[in-house]
Amino acid sequence: MFFTALQNVLITVFYAAPGFIVRRMGKINEEHISSLSAVLIYICTPFLEISAFMRLEYSPRLLGEMGLYFIISLLLQALFILFMFFVLGRVHHGLTTRERLLGLASALGNVGFFGMPIMLSVFSGYPEAACFSSVNMLTLNILGFTVGIFGITGKREFLSLRQALINPNMLGIVIALPIYIFGLADVMPQPLVGAINSIAAMATPICMMILGVRVASMKLGRLLTQPKIYLFALIKLLGFPMFCFCLLYFLPLSTIVKSTAVILAGMPCAAILQNFAEMYDGDAELAANLITVSTLLSVLTIPLLTFPVSLF
Repeated sequence: MFFTALQNVLITVFYAAPGFIVRRMGKINEEHISSLSAVLIYICTPFLEISAFMRLEYSPRLLGEMGLYFIISLLLQALFILFMFFVLGRVHHGLTTRERLLGLASALGNVGFFGMPIMLSVFSGYPEAACFSSVNMLTLNILGFTVGIFGITGKREFLSLRQALINPNMLGIVIALPIYIFGLADVMPQPLVGAINSIAAMATPICMMILGVRVASMKLGRLLTQPKIYLFALIKLLGFPMFCFCLLYFLPLSTIVKSTAVILAGMPCAAILQNFAEMYDGDAELAANLITVSTLLSVLTIPLLTFPVSLF
């Protein structure tokens, strides 16, 4: 499992290379990132979820596990964010936008575009692992579009049910669930199924190419002189997964539920934080640095998480 995870993390990170090269060649600018991000969020995200659910045969047991996984992943992320807010608030005698962003980045991860292909490879015998990744994407977006935007803007108006429910991720789930429950994938024309899978397959390369463009636009010398970035990247990559491991170890849950929860917790910081920081005038540089460093370090940390997972 270790080498499977290592190989697939390396392949995923490799997708960033074309974006980096094209940016260095001057063929694409940072201004183009917002357009690529819109394609990623509003088109690829729903198709990624639909594609994952189309792989499964309906099972009441599995549907119940996905409902339970929704609650578990939502609580784990929310608890760790609150814990980090508490710690950072005590250390800094209050929370600024910067501290709130650090707290959010400690728990919210790239569980879809980065995590789903890794789930499909590491748990190749368990297609439901990809659906757990989709459910985790849903909880990530619920927290991101509420607590995430609030953390960046400081405006409580974003802490609303409407913000939680109206987002591209929810649209994908609304379409995917009936397809899964009623087995509609079996009666859909194969060219349509192939088209859905093709659009879904675009998600990870586009996400990583965006990262490559961002890395090529960054001042790497400045990044190397900010040890706090590396500290919080490691908190996200190792601290949060071990927090999840300790809470889940003794719970009477299936091995696949606990294993996917821990490994998905170790995904790099969520790219959506960068998008929100740019949209709402937050600390976009900090968000970009956290995403970049955590993604690069994940090549080492994600394979290591296969060892505690083997104890389940």
